[in-house]
Amino acid sequence: MEVTHETGQATDTLFEFRWRPFMWAVDGLHDAEYGAWQYDWMGSNSTGATDWYFGRTSVYNDMLSATRHTFTASMWPTQYARTVGGGAMEEMWRKLIERTPLPPSLDGNQLESLRKQLWCHAQYARTPQLGGPTWDIEASRPNISWDAVRNVAAHKCNW
Repeated sequence: MEVTHETGQATDTLFEFRWRPFMWAVDGLHDAEYGAWQYDWMGSNSTGATDWYFGRTSVYNDMLSATRHTFTASMWPTQYARTVGGGAMEEMWRKLIERTPLPPSLDGNQLESLRKQLWCHAQYARTPQLGGPTWDIEASRPNISWDAVRNVAAHKCNW
């Protein structure tokens, strides 16, 4: 059975699914075959300046290797977000989750690491020259101490 799912610009769509690739030889010399089953999830991509902090947010599964993946949230901060910085992190976090839900499988350490990464970007990556056009936070990064987070010279918000 083939099923198509699209999240489009939905801000409240996030679901897990199981899939596997189907491959066939167009030359007719080889049998069709299925690849290994994969467990994945589909996030959403929210655009439009609907709040003060982000013009666009997205969540997705990011393959780090053939067997290791992470959840990544990307944010395109507004000039206002870059101006107010880390002091508005709690509101930014709330807006991120409101616009693009996080997978329910994330544990407490992963969520805390994501929050710390967001604070670091908001606090230190205020100009695109320092932090790029997006603030990207990844669930695979360890949950380091707040003292280590504040040592931005050591990691540039990528620990």
